[in-house]
Amino acid sequence: MNSEKVSVNINDDKLAKIDMLVSEGFYSNRSAFINDAVSDLLAKNENLIDKIITESKRSYSSDTWFVGIQNLSRKELQDYLEHNAQFSIKGFGILYIDNDVDTELLSKTVTYISNKIIVRCSDDLQEYIKTIRK
Repeated sequence: MNSEKVSVNINDDKLAKIDMLVSEGFYSNRSAFINDAVSDLLAKNENLIDKIITESKRSYSSDTWFVGIQNLSRKELQDYLEHNAQFSIKGFGILYIDNDVDTELLSKTVTYISNKIIVRCSDDLQEYIKTIRK
C-alpha cells in the first residue's frame, strides 16, 4: 500500500505518552502508533464515510464523493445529461475518465473536480479539466 508523508503537530504531553509506549515495545515507532490510531478512528467513522459517499450517488446529486479509485464513463455522463443535471466531483484518490468521453460532454455535466483528485484521462480532457479544478 502506498503511503504519503504528513506533518502533524502533537502536544508535548501526548507525544511523551506515545514515546513511552514505543520505548516499552507496544509500538515499533511513532509512525506505527499514529497509523494504528488513524486506522481505529477511520474504522469508528466508517458508517459516516459510507453515508457521505452513498448520499452523493443518490439520484443525480450535485456532488459526487469517492475515496480510492473511481471510473467515470460516457454512459454515466450521458445519464446526467439526459436528466439535465450537473455535478461536481469531490474525493480523495484517482479518477479515471474513459477515453470515449469528450470535452463537450464533460463540460455539460461536470461543474468542477477537486484538486485533491488525481485525474487520468486523454490529453484533450486534461487541458479542459485544468479550467474546472478547484
